[in-house]
Amino acid sequence: MKKQMMLFLTAILLAGCGQTDTQNNDSQSQMADAMQENTVFDETGTQGDLPVTVFGEFTSYTQSGEEITQSVFENADITMVNIWGTFCNPCIEEMPYLGEIAKEYEQKGLQVVGIISDVMEPNDPTAEEIIRLTGADYTHIVLSETLYNNFLYQLQSIPTTIFVDKNGNWVGDIFVGARDKEQWTAIVEDVLKEVQNGEQK
Repeated sequence: MKKQMMLFLTAILLAGCGQTDTQNNDSQSQMADAMQENTVFDETGTQGDLPVTVFGEFTSYTQSGEEITQSVFENADITMVNIWGTFCNPCIEEMPYLGEIAKEYEQKGLQVVGIISDVMEPNDPTAEEIIRLTGADYTHIVLSETLYNNFLYQLQSIPTTIFVDKNGNWVGDIFVGARDKEQWTAIVEDVLKEVQNGEQK
């Protein structure tokens, strides 16, 4: 399994990050199609009578070394999951905006969680330095086999951001590529409105 994960990391490295808008839209569409074909979830967020979560049941560790599971999503109405890499400049450039959004929307039902796609052990010094310098002091999760098997193997590029509800069900769109604070704020507002209006995807 570690070999598969290393191949995944190599593929992400070769694919690079920070694509153009056209490439972002293509990747976003392809990823949504791939996930639906693999029945991770359907357009209603359910499969049969049971809800199907995007990340499934997983175990991993935070960057600081605490064990973490899918129960992290229960801490907020909506979780913005940003998948990034220590090698990815566009990922790092948007992290200060995500750190600000995490603070500004904490009392409005939103939390931000990062998944570090190229780190498999806690307390990685490079990741720690990036988090410190960018002020992105929200929860960051290191890659694990269950996270890889349940979702990350489908990634074609980073950063990729997805929103999930308290149960881990997909809400809104998949966002491939970096954005500035104004763009992310507009997206966050839309997702919160969608959930508040009970129009989850």
